[in-house]
Amino acid sequence: MINRISFHQNNLIPSIKPNFKPKMVQFSGINQNTDEKEISRIADKVSKEKLEKHLNELAGPKTEGRGVGYKGIEIAKRYISKTFREYGLKSVKELGLNNYYEKFNLPQYPLISRDMGNHHYGSYSRLIPNVPTVETSNVLGMIKGTEKPDEFIIISAHYDHMGKDEFKKLVYPGANDDASGVVSLMEIARIMSQEKPPKKSVIFAALSGEESGLLGSKKLSQDLIAKGIAKKAEVLNLEMLAAEKGETLDIWDQDKPEVKHIVDNIEKAAKQFGVKTNPIHDKSGPPADSREFNQNGVPAVTAVWDSRLDEIMEMHPTLHSENDTPENANMDKLHQSTKVLAAASYLLANEETAKSELAFTSNRVLELEAYKQRALNLKKTV
Repeated sequence: MINRISFHQNNLIPSIKPNFKPKMVQFSGINQNTDEKEISRIADKVSKEKLEKHLNELAGPKTEGRGVGYKGIEIAKRYISKTFREYGLKSVKELGLNNYYEKFNLPQYPLISRDMGNHHYGSYSRLIPNVPTVETSNVLGMIKGTEKPDEFIIISAHYDHMGKDEFKKLVYPGANDDASGVVSLMEIARIMSQEKPPKKSVIFAALSGEESGLLGSKKLSQDLIAKGIAKKAEVLNLEMLAAEKGETLDIWDQDKPEVKHIVDNIEKAAKQFGVKTNPIHDKSGPPADSREFNQNGVPAVTAVWDSRLDEIMEMHPTLHSENDTPENANMDKLHQSTKVLAAASYLLANEETAKSELAFTSNRVLELEAYKQRALNLKKTV
């Protein structure tokens, strides 16, 4: 997660304090019994051993903190794409891709909050002079839908991190932030690839450039808009799912009605496993990729363990430090949250009604046209 706190943790941003009362939601509906059976069936397939294996690979010594521009992130990229290939995921030809890599350029050095004046993440990154750029890639794989192949559920998480400090001889492994989200995504991909193909298409997006200002989600958003498929896409973003502390799974929805069914499905699965959830309706959004998707007109939520911005370092004490290692990751939380999110993803991909389509009023269409124009104008800057 891109940090609202300076790298040395001494420059705190004013906290956002929405209503953080955890709740257990009651659900009713004609498909409730069927959903409960499917939730249990999918969740039972989640392998804690596979999660741990992937986490050790992505946040181990070989990847050297997955900093952009260094060999470690290339090792991580190849590991993710190799796993996608083993699971039989297809390239997203709808985005003009013939392989798993959606390439773009970004600043080589992570632009954390201290570097960007604690403003909106990435807003000023293009104004910083003389920062060398490097090529990086989002890693995208897809399972094609059967009944509604032109509707897209995007499961995202960022695989880049802070890399290493050459002067201090420190490596920042990024196990919780956000290798945990990526390995959850990979396990969801494995499970869904072994199921009957879903009704909607599912894109699994391991994003780069999050720590540099949410640039991977910006790139994917712009391509979705440019190809005319943003209207039928929605995103479930996964962040910091192996937190050392915390009691609730936060769901940041930015108070957008078009993502209510995503929140509902997460809560439905969470309730079945006794996981407390906390929907956060703050319109400014979290310091995570869902914020960039929403800013570009692609409805998105972020699921993250206890992300209260006024207590972020208490809940995630290893954030952006050399101690964010696989050994310090809470594997029980990662396992439990992946069970919830795998079940929710399955339900979303097999919904009978294109619920997101109900939210696209004429005003929404006009908004997306404006976003499309904005994307075209900014295309050369990313």
